[in-house]
Amino acid sequence: MKRPDDALAFAEFLRDRSTQDICFACHVSPDGDTLGSAFALARAARALGKRAFVFVPEAIPRAYRFLAEETENTLFFEPKLVVTVDVSTPQRLGGTIDRSRIAYVVDHHQNNTIACEKRFIREHAAATGLLVYDTLCALDLKIDAATARALYTAIATDTGCFRHSNTTAEVFSVVAELTNCVPEKNFADLNRTLFVLKPPELLRLESYALNHTILDPEHSLAFFCLTDKLKRRFRMAPDADYSSLIDAIRAFEGFDVYCVARQSGARNYKLSLRADVPGIDVCAICSQFGGGGHTRAAGCTMQGTPRKIRQALCAALDARKK
Repeated sequence: MKRPDDALAFAEFLRDRSTQDICFACHVSPDGDTLGSAFALARAARALGKRAFVFVPEAIPRAYRFLAEETENTLFFEPKLVVTVDVSTPQRLGGTIDRSRIAYVVDHHQNNTIACEKRFIREHAAATGLLVYDTLCALDLKIDAATARALYTAIATDTGCFRHSNTTAEVFSVVAELTNCVPEKNFADLNRTLFVLKPPELLRLESYALNHTILDPEHSLAFFCLTDKLKRRFRMAPDADYSSLIDAIRAFEGFDVYCVARQSGARNYKLSLRADVPGIDVCAICSQFGGGGHTRAAGCTMQGTPRKIRQALCAALDARKK
């Protein structure tokens, strides 16, 4: 089966003899798509005889640490080339990447703003993992079990374990192929790791969040603020993964937009937004505050108090209705 031209072009870049010493760079607050896609690419590059490693600007959440273990991501060196993976803006790269070495941008977010001539971007793809899958097929590389688990992690997490509206026929088709690449012929154990198991302190925090989410019928907004004080109260680990909080508060029926604001510094808050109805573009809202993402799932960073941030968010929602 002939692969799309964008995948073929990226495959040729990886295969080229001059492509050496590659760093596959993930985004801050690393999720399953950036990590799974980057580790799958690193494995592919090594299979082509290249030196490659994955750069993660922050601690890898516990559920995804198996990816680094299976890929043996321990050999670090000064890279000649950087490939950004699932990173939509320069700010999302973190502060230690030499941006002058960015040679390729691989992403599926709307309005990617990373400056680079070579770009492999499909804004309507469900996950960057789908782009990576096409690339591996274009390279005619056999997908081993560890690579299949990495790609499955990328696709399953960005589709909410196949519950989100971006779960397309392409998603199911690719996952079916990946299922045949693992000895178990299923991903049941991996699903339990990715979507079921949680530390006790996180479960208690989720319970607290459900009891303290601000429900705003006027703006059809459910809003929860996670402060540093709350993190200490629930004895959260420094590298705790809070991505499940937004899914927890989405259980509230009757709201169009859901937001978790997580404190990160004295007056800085990282916002995760979700929209569960057509017609509301949370990416457009987040872009007003320097963020981005997808139509129904986006994020940004804002400064101020939780009250001021919620007011600014409500004002942005009001403006979108006019």
